[in-house]
Amino acid sequence: MSRYRVRWMGQDGKAHFGEYVDRTPFNRSYYRNVPKGTAVVEDAILPVVHHVPEHMLSDVPLDFDDNSPFNKHINDAYEEANKVSLSLKGKFGAGAMFHVCVGDGKAFYVVTKVKGTKCDVEWRGYGGGDRYTDRWLGWGRRNLPSADIRREFKRCDGLDRLFMKKWVKVT
Repeated sequence: MSRYRVRWMGQDGKAHFGEYVDRTPFNRSYYRNVPKGTAVVEDAILPVVHHVPEHMLSDVPLDFDDNSPFNKHINDAYEEANKVSLSLKGKFGAGAMFHVCVGDGKAFYVVTKVKGTKCDVEWRGYGGGDRYTDRWLGWGRRNLPSADIRREFKRCDGLDRLFMKKWVKVT
């Protein structure tokens, strides 16, 4: 069976979504030390890989409808992260979200920690399931110069303010 998007119930009783990594020579490193009958699944939103028993996976149809379970899961997570980012009222700090234009889409990132002149950023799987990453930021990086990331955040925030009805002062 050819799999792509999958769903499984976690130990927390919640539905989890991700993208199945097939057992091909190209993906050999993903399956190193993974027992037979266990699948490797990239999380739909976070930059983590799950090892899930094959029997717990169910296929999710590839659907471009925003109300499909997979897309709703991603959109709900995006809305939640966007609320946190907007609650900062234009200030740069943990929770600030920004994107980098990549290919024909965007790679989304969230600032996870700011300490002095350094910060950590982490990739997020928003943006229609394209899973784009920036060449420099990749899946996320630690100890980046805050000034560089603040500049990206302000660029995105300025574009958002340009196209939003409510203006937010950037500080």
